[in-house]
Amino acid sequence: METLTLPQAAEFLQFHPDWVRREAKAGRIPGRKIGREWRFMKEDLVVFIRSGYPEFRQAPIVEVSSCQLSKEEVRGGLISQRRAESALDARLKRKTDNKRKNSMTS
Repeated sequence: METLTLPQAAEFLQFHPDWVRREAKAGRIPGRKIGREWRFMKEDLVVFIRSGYPEFRQAPIVEVSSCQLSKEEVRGGLISQRRAESALDARLKRKTDNKRKNSMTS
């Protein structure tokens, strides 16, 4: 078991000692303060580095059917420009019916 001082741990991790101290104090890097000095175990720092590696993930296998044609009716699609404009106007039209006449309740 090899122990490292703060400057040695910073050199091993290739970070600035102030950053290593802040991270260790916050508990994000494994380390311990003994008296006035920080001490780090090299094996724990290796585990810390490896924990940041992304897990190996294989892309899911997707089956492709041999026939791309379908007899199902597909809804949606394109509508005429005029119909789209009238639908948008109907949705954007300010509702003036059933306007409240008095906001006070009795």
